[in-house]
Amino acid sequence: MEVYVLNKDFYPIYSIDSYESLLWTERYDQYSDFELVLPVQNAALDLLRPGNYIVKTDSTKTMIIEDVPIENDVEEGDRVIISGRSLESILDRRIIWSQRLLDMNLEAAIFAILNENVVSPTVSARKINGIVLQASGDSSITDTTVKSQYHGEEVYRVVEELCKLHSIGFKIERDASNQMIFQLYTGVDRSLGQTANSPVIFSPEFDNLIRSNFIESTKTYKNVALVGGEGEGTDRKTVTVGDNTLTDLNRRELFVESLISSNNDTITTTVYNQQLATRGEEELNYYSLAYTFEGEAEPFSMFRYGVDYFIGDIVQMINEYGIENRARISELIASYAKEGMSLIPTFTVI
Repeated sequence: MEVYVLNKDFYPIYSIDSYESLLWTERYDQYSDFELVLPVQNAALDLLRPGNYIVKTDSTKTMIIEDVPIENDVEEGDRVIISGRSLESILDRRIIWSQRLLDMNLEAAIFAILNENVVSPTVSARKINGIVLQASGDSSITDTTVKSQYHGEEVYRVVEELCKLHSIGFKIERDASNQMIFQLYTGVDRSLGQTANSPVIFSPEFDNLIRSNFIESTKTYKNVALVGGEGEGTDRKTVTVGDNTLTDLNRRELFVESLISSNNDTITTTVYNQQLATRGEEELNYYSLAYTFEGEAEPFSMFRYGVDYFIGDIVQMINEYGIENRARISELIASYAKEGMSLIPTFTVI
């Protein structure tokens, strides 16, 4: 594995041969990030400037250098801790400039938002050069319908919310000509019970799971949301989403404030309520039950990251207590230090 610095035109300008540590975190439905620690006297410091990029040869991610703080330490020596986020984060540099009503499939909806605010906006100064939208060819994405309305929100936040709501991943990766390719994806099912792909199993029995934590939490769980739209007092328009049949202590309520407009009643009540419901479902999704496995995977086991499985794939998890689940690899931290390499995946139970 080699690490390179690229300039703002994605041209390689330096190879980083030595460093104190590198944390490289890749995610399925969020931007990825990194942290690189170097001694201050490192020759690359003049090149490791905000706006340049970091890449490594065993990853498809391109990370943007954003922070370059220097730590002064008399005992350990001065060092610089360089950090930043992946290309997906550039979507937070644009907002949804004009009101956008969506009633279409998920991919078409996200592409419409990106085309109007990033790829080909009416105001040419808002265009981000080099971004290309690539269709997924995945029916599970194109068969998913979105009925919503946005105005003023960060483009990144809307893409993230819609993807999380429907368990869809998104990525921006460079191609051979350094175009930035945006694509939605779902990962590959490598769990037990399917026959299309060779299964990938994480378990102490396979010596590929060094340790694991199964986390089940209801602390922030909500299951019914009241979404408030236009109007005031008793005339305010509202919809309820979630399981409205729940009662007593099983019911956990949330209020969602929405600025969705009916455009002076030019939008039908049915469509308006559907838009409010989507807004409520997006917010309720952040308060869902947490079922996750966290652990440390053996990087050189029979199943190798980047070869046998990838971020977003669905695998089989079996811990030492016999708890077994199909789980998506939603995050993976690769850590490189003088002690060696470690892989720390997060598995989201599905």
